[in-house]
Amino acid sequence: MTMKNSKATNEATKKNKATNEDAPEAGPSTHIQKKQKIYPDPSRSVYNENMTPVEKIQALWDPDSCRHLRIRERVAEFLQLLSNQPVYSIDTQDSGPLLTKAPTPVMKSPFDSSMIWTDLAVDVRKATIGSLGMTVTPSLGKLMANFFDRELLVEPLDPYYSIIECWPSAARDGLRDLGIRWESSTIIFDPPNERPATLTQPGSITSAHRDGFGYGIRIYQARGSKVWVVWPPTDKNLSWIFRNLHQPDYHPEHSLKAYMSNMEDMQVYLVQKGDCFDVSPLTIHCCLSLDTSIHIAVSTWSLQGLEIAKMVNEKMINWWPQWKKLNKETKDKEKEELQKGNQGVSNMAPQISEELGWQEGARNIFLAWKAAMQRGGSERIRWEEFKNEEVGAWLKKLDQSLKHVK
Repeated sequence: MTMKNSKATNEATKKNKATNEDAPEAGPSTHIQKKQKIYPDPSRSVYNENMTPVEKIQALWDPDSCRHLRIRERVAEFLQLLSNQPVYSIDTQDSGPLLTKAPTPVMKSPFDSSMIWTDLAVDVRKATIGSLGMTVTPSLGKLMANFFDRELLVEPLDPYYSIIECWPSAARDGLRDLGIRWESSTIIFDPPNERPATLTQPGSITSAHRDGFGYGIRIYQARGSKVWVVWPPTDKNLSWIFRNLHQPDYHPEHSLKAYMSNMEDMQVYLVQKGDCFDVSPLTIHCCLSLDTSIHIAVSTWSLQGLEIAKMVNEKMINWWPQWKKLNKETKDKEKEELQKGNQGVSNMAPQISEELGWQEGARNIFLAWKAAMQRGGSERIRWEEFKNEEVGAWLKKLDQSLKHVK
């Protein structure tokens, strides 16, 4: 690390500790609050541990913590849509199988927010950074200014680097020093060097998405509070989340309202500092950060998730020829329109261009699936670690289908 970056990191760390206090520790709760509004209330109460999850959300979200006009409007809309939903805590026993309490991790060193900024100072290019729904690549200086001077961000078009996925980079004083790990005889975890930390600003909202093609996730909430909205991987829900693979979808709708209208069995959770939980394989989820939030995630594989992995991979196999057929039809139309265009009568070129753009995006998802599940792929090698006869037979069958994906 250069002296310049080290100094910037230390100054940012001091300012971070002075201006961004950790959210209060949350005690266990088994109360489920139904049909109570959870959108921002000017007369919001002061947080205390005896509140219900719904009351905690009301108290934890402070609109003044984020002055960015567009972000504040999105949060108000998000919470309004959830106003009549029951809210669970991770400790709620009857909350369902999607988010379940997990053992507290073992750590060599206590977590400190400065670890993330130390890693970013070493190589900010390794981080994945989001601003207003777009992936961006700001300098370390711009990134730090955006976080620590966010009271200056008030205009709708101001950048808001709301999500930073940071990978271990520093030889010391970074995330590697944390040494976070879990022990299990039935779960396979990603290696320690593949455990990023995600830092989010107040008001950060992720679009509903799924991770991977059959693995679960273990989350340790190191700081702050989040609202998790989750859906199970039912046939209906997977068809919707993967809809751009098998039907024309030129301008996908990513709003929470669209997902609530088109998917089933939604659940809402309040996650707080110190919570550790498992996200079951292929769970569809989106999150709202109520304050400055940091979580550490690790991918997990278990034989209990094998059936879900088989199901989604079977869907990918079936959707591939449908996509190929649509792609061929579109290219045939393109040839016809090019001929008409030469004669001055074509008027479908913009529509065809949109169709081809959608199809190229879908093709990239198929290629990502192939890369993950073929021999040597990131997900394939974890499944092979089980040395299980059923898993082996499934992967052998999958190989035959992956050969045709190009």
